[in-house]
Amino acid sequence: MNKKPEKGTVLIYGLVCPLTSEIKYVGRTVQSLNRRLSMHRTVNKHKCNKDKWHDSLLKLNLFPSIKLLHVSNTTDWRIDEKLWIEKLSSNGLLNEATGGGGGIGIKINYCDLFVNYLVDNKSGSTIKNYKSVIHRFLLNFNRLYKNPKDISTIKICEYLNRIENKNTRKTTMSCIKLFYNVIINQPKKFKNVEYDYS
Repeated sequence: MNKKPEKGTVLIYGLVCPLTSEIKYVGRTVQSLNRRLSMHRTVNKHKCNKDKWHDSLLKLNLFPSIKLLHVSNTTDWRIDEKLWIEKLSSNGLLNEATGGGGGIGIKINYCDLFVNYLVDNKSGSTIKNYKSVIHRFLLNFNRLYKNPKDISTIKICEYLNRIENKNTRKTTMSCIKLFYNVIINQPKKFKNVEYDYS
């Protein structure tokens, strides 16, 4: 988006390293992406991690590029930015806050995030069923508002093993697998777990 976004629209973006092609910083803007990138190139006297990284690139005559990650709005941008920072944290992000304008007082309900995804991709009956499955799963590990990335595969298998009905277990597995793929960005979590886990 090179044009200024429409009123009420907030763009979540990433700064991409020209050396590794990894996103190294996540931010938000109501300006065009080109304008925001230009602002990042302005010299900053207060050297944060992002600025130090930028300076190291300049010494090599290199510049970061900018990538649109998500089109949000003035109501949800804090949650969306925080979610993207958590999703890309394994890249060694240079953000010095967790997002959402510093992340103070912001709580992400991971079940609600999953439902938002389901509304765009699944039928009504599946949404209701999957919401129930993930809600129970997250509450079991006290992770409704805490990132579930730290729940081990072993613990997930133990949770599944407690479900006696095979069909229910398969549905639960399918739901949890989708949740980790699209919301937590950990597709490898289930690499060694069979789909028809029993």
